[in-house]
Amino acid sequence: MVKLVVPFLAVLFFFSCQDSKTPENNQEMPAELKIDHDEVVKAHKEAEVVLQNIMQLSDEINVSIPNLSEEKQAELDLLRTTINDVIAKQRMITKGLENAATGTAGESAESDMPDMPPPGVVQDYMGSLHNYDEVIVDTRKQYEALKSGN
Repeated sequence: MVKLVVPFLAVLFFFSCQDSKTPENNQEMPAELKIDHDEVVKAHKEAEVVLQNIMQLSDEINVSIPNLSEEKQAELDLLRTTINDVIAKQRMITKGLENAATGTAGESAESDMPDMPPPGVVQDYMGSLHNYDEVIVDTRKQYEALKSGN
């Protein structure tokens, strides 16, 4: 009998330690996240500047460098791919901040972002705004090294 009780108690203990799937009574809900509209407008303008810098670097990289070896051409193609990925992500951030700044969901119902982003997403956009700017600085350095090493 003792051999059956010990595993049974262990199983009961295991299940009692699990998270409950039902909401607990008197549980406090987190306060709604508030974001200052002026900060969102400022972040949107900064995002547009960062996007313009990325596009400028993209234009520079897309100009072909004469007489590149296959290895250097592969490095240049990798830089182009990196820039294109960063452009797509920065456009998403810029569009999300624009939607939050203007309070609209975009021009058409078929847009990539059909609804205005929630405050948590807007806060993430604002926090990661300059991350891609740093990637661009590194990519520009790699491009200049590639160009001068030709």
